[in-house]
Amino acid sequence: PDLPYMYHCHILEHEDAGMMGQFVVVKS
Repeated sequence: PDLPYMYHCHILEHEDAGMMGQFVVVKS
């Protein structure tokens, strides 16, 4: 749960909401 959270924060900073959403879905 630490890896996905970090990625989510990193992606958000890059303004890549689209990529973040996909990543979260795949991880879920």
